[in-house]
Amino acid sequence: MRLRVDDFPYTKPGESWKHNLENFKQFDAVLEKHGIQEYILGVIPKYVTSEQLDWLAENPRVEVALHGIEHDERFPNEFKEFETEDGIYNKLMSAKAPLKRCNGFGDVTTYIPPHNIVDMKTARALVRAGFTTLMCGPGTTTPVYSQLKESKLFSRHTLTYSGHPFFYGRSDEMLACGAHNIINDMLETTAMSVITLHWTWEWNIGLEHLDAFLSEINIGG
Repeated sequence: MRLRVDDFPYTKPGESWKHNLENFKQFDAVLEKHGIQEYILGVIPKYVTSEQLDWLAENPRVEVALHGIEHDERFPNEFKEFETEDGIYNKLMSAKAPLKRCNGFGDVTTYIPPHNIVDMKTARALVRAGFTTLMCGPGTTTPVYSQLKESKLFSRHTLTYSGHPFFYGRSDEMLACGAHNIINDMLETTAMSVITLHWTWEWNIGLEHLDAFLSEINIGG
């Protein structure tokens, strides 16, 4: 079981007063309290600061992933229809370069599409840019996900999907629908699944819900 966390530091500049590094540290502390030794964090290059990257680089529990370029809420697909594969490749290379100080100065190899929307043109550009893991979820259409699997651009272990409502959503809603029972059952098998949370959503509803949800599952061992 892997934990994916989206939307660092924020998607809405008008909410940066509350979606900031100091509050994220409190979110991270809840994860650490429950024994989560590693998680994947989707970082948005347009908004991340050097101070924030310095902190992430010093946190050995965080694997930094590229979460789009701008994550513009006005456009579901990060890349426009008119953009070429070469153009997308160049954007990806430029966007991930500042993030390389994280992940132990290694490469950034995981991509999380904003809104989970991705197409085959972007998938091909991702592979060219050195991305080995693509994390999908609600918003990834069934035809595209099928194409991704058939293409073998990513392996069955590195092309992941978080399904709503048991593996994707807010912690209070996931707890209410019994997601913890499903997750605990999965942990008894050899199947690999990804739980996706959004730290901004968790902060908005209060971290006590995240604390309660994590108390019911064994993801931290």
